[in-house]
Amino acid sequence: MFSSLAARLASRSALSLIRSSSAAFVRHTTLNSTSLSRSYFATPRVLLPTATQSTAKKPAAKKTAVKKPVKKTVAKKKPAKKTPAKRTLAKKRVAKKKDVRPKFDKQLLKPPKRPGTAYGMFLHDKFSGLDLKNKSIVDMAQILKTQAALWHELPESGKQAYRERHQGAMEQWRKDYKKWYMNLPEGAFAEIKKKCKAKGKPAPSQPHGYPKRPPGPFLAYCIEFRAQNPDINVTEASKLAGNQWKKLSDGEKEPYKQRFRAALEQYLTEVEKYKKGDM
Repeated sequence: MFSSLAARLASRSALSLIRSSSAAFVRHTTLNSTSLSRSYFATPRVLLPTATQSTAKKPAAKKTAVKKPVKKTVAKKKPAKKTPAKRTLAKKRVAKKKDVRPKFDKQLLKPPKRPGTAYGMFLHDKFSGLDLKNKSIVDMAQILKTQAALWHELPESGKQAYRERHQGAMEQWRKDYKKWYMNLPEGAFAEIKKKCKAKGKPAPSQPHGYPKRPPGPFLAYCIEFRAQNPDINVTEASKLAGNQWKKLSDGEKEPYKQRFRAALEQYLTEVEKYKKGDM
């Protein structure tokens, strides 16, 4: 009985040893008499080699990225532009001063051209028969020198003819200038003088024989002060006269104002006579 049992156990042990020979770790089991014996109640427990676990961690499986569905872009309609509302300012804007100066016709503002002198008329006659185109400065200087010599050689009767011609042209020009001046709109002559001053050109004067406007009260006082102090220069005299005028009382200024009012009335009367041609 014991021999058959021992043979069975030996065959089992041999098979287990063959199976575990290929493992990385082999656990040896010693068979002794105790392990080979069995009772009638239970078979002995045979310790088999445990399976070894590899310490190396397996790489985690890569997750396949799930592609998100592409949204179709729908063209949005652009909203209509809204006109921005005007902001109401808390403070009212200061209105810019408009140019209230009257506008005049440019052709009307051009005065009649003043005639040249007797010598100027002589040169005009001589130059009219010469070809002065493309002449250099040196050539023109020589021509003027030659014409000046001819003027000096001209007899007195010849010069007198040009003087009379000039005098007649001046008389006609004065009439034309007076007519132009009297037909100017109100404020036009002052505008002409202002423009000439801005351009650095000589301003036109009033017509020949036109009455002169009297000086004002303060200017009359300055003229009187300068006459009483001839040793003081003009700038210093004007400064001193201004300081003295400020110190005068209303009663002391009144005589100057009365003289100005009387002179102004006389001036306006003479202007009316000039317009009628009585002067």
